[in-house]
Amino acid sequence: MKAILMAAGLGTRLLPVTAEIPKCMVPIKGVPLLGWWLRKLQKAGIKEVIINLHHLKDVVIEYVNSQEWGLSIQFLYEETLLGSQGTLDACRPYLQSEASFLVIYADNVTDIDLELLMERHQSCSSIGTMALFRSENPQMCGIVSLDADQMIAAFEEKPSDPQSDLANAGIYLFNADVWAYVRADKQPSDIGHDLLPRLVGRMGSFCIEGFFMDIGTPESLNKANRSWSYDYQ
Repeated sequence: MKAILMAAGLGTRLLPVTAEIPKCMVPIKGVPLLGWWLRKLQKAGIKEVIINLHHLKDVVIEYVNSQEWGLSIQFLYEETLLGSQGTLDACRPYLQSEASFLVIYADNVTDIDLELLMERHQSCSSIGTMALFRSENPQMCGIVSLDADQMIAAFEEKPSDPQSDLANAGIYLFNADVWAYVRADKQPSDIGHDLLPRLVGRMGSFCIEGFFMDIGTPESLNKANRSWSYDYQ
């Protein structure tokens, strides 16, 4: 199985930290976010990864090339940011022969068990499976409601009146059938705003039971460094 690591974000909410390093290189317990994800993907049996780049791309490339990850890694440089759905569409030639593939936003830290996510996906006949977490601030997230079969019954990006606290974790496992719904006919084009609403009723869910945190602000970065206890090996 292949995976995309979405790592091209500017990280403007993390300034001044991201003035000198890309957001995906922000360290948690001394290890860049990207390093945590590459190690996690390797442990889950992923063989090939593509990383999209934009801000300070050479910093990312130098870091990735400085270590042996046990993965085949390619880079997609976006001179102009495409948005997450635009990136997905740009990766279509690389992925469309795959029966299924992972899409992961590299700006969060979590102890999600990717192998359990894969098992969950295989157990239900859906186009994709979305990882979820319980958010303390659902107004700031993409919020879902589930039906009796744990399928995504509704999705709304940053609702003013959230109907639940189940939030999109930015971790998806898609089947090849998803390509019929990927329409990056504008730029930038976003998975949350532009793709997921078309997949309501067609996606399963996987709730993260352990640790999850979006590293979007200096406060969340500091909190993650205080509370993250996962071993990097």
